[in-house]
Amino acid sequence: MRKPTVSVIIPIYNGEEFLKRTIRSLQKQDFNDFEILFVDDNSTDSSPEILQLASKTDNRFKFIKTPYNLGIVSKVMNFAKEHVAGEFFVYSSQDDFFSRDWLTKMVLRAKETGADAVLPDLVFSTGDDPLDKKIIGIKGDRRPIIDGKTAFQLSLDWTIPGNALWKTHFLRDIGFFDFGMYADEYTVRFFFLNCKSVAFCNGIFYYFQGNPNAITKAISPKRLDSAYNYFRLYELARANNCSNEVVSNCSRKAALSLIESAATTFRYADLKNHRHRLGAAIECMNDPVFLDHLIASLEKNWLRRFLIPAAVRFRPVLYCVAAAKVALTRHSK
Repeated sequence: MRKPTVSVIIPIYNGEEFLKRTIRSLQKQDFNDFEILFVDDNSTDSSPEILQLASKTDNRFKFIKTPYNLGIVSKVMNFAKEHVAGEFFVYSSQDDFFSRDWLTKMVLRAKETGADAVLPDLVFSTGDDPLDKKIIGIKGDRRPIIDGKTAFQLSLDWTIPGNALWKTHFLRDIGFFDFGMYADEYTVRFFFLNCKSVAFCNGIFYYFQGNPNAITKAISPKRLDSAYNYFRLYELARANNCSNEVVSNCSRKAALSLIESAATTFRYADLKNHRHRLGAAIECMNDPVFLDHLIASLEKNWLRRFLIPAAVRFRPVLYCVAAAKVALTRHSK
């Protein structure tokens, strides 16, 4: 049986509200040589029934179910990789949608350039109409073909996103890191570092922002994984000899995420008993080299520009700031 050019992987969990729109968007693609792997992570709503119907009416659609709830995207992606047949793969959330030429433009650019990854335009949306916010190439220019380290550094502040068409060997040979909820974001940065070249095209990925129940928006213990994810990105930047500015910026984001996560556990009573999830981040950030980079970022008025507004928003953050100050004081002695 002939293998498809592209495998589109969509992890699913309780996505009934928006799934039909995503399915319609895929059915309207003007590129036909693809398969869709809908990977249901033991949904408790009508998502399985919607997906099974779709797979019966379109032979490009495949319905797969995890043996039990894996809980995070990275684990679902690793489960799915054994089913992937395409030369390239791309993954999407269950509520995103796409321009008709999304796949066509990415595949053409990949074939034209030989790039390991091709990024479409990313347009933020809260419904069928797009928002003003969008990410196009590098600051509006789709012409550059960049190396993987440059792509990694540009992705750290979302100058470029991570929703690329990838060569499938990244999924098979590396797979997704699964240390927490945000590990998929870490993984695509790791993929970038393993790319020889990254290109851009004008297909459109509509990044849906209107789902209040999305896993990245719902208040849950998994949200507390953010700080450790940022620390891992800091380590990645440091290990790949990024500039001191890039590494210091990563340390700053990690520290800020830790402070905000700690404040969240005070603000939401349900999270009080989950503060242990911050333990790995706290332990890692006690590293003297990390603290040196953090101090370098503090010297650039970061304290005034970030911590004070955070303290106004989250009163308990003052406790965390005091703890951080004690740690920095001890380090300076």
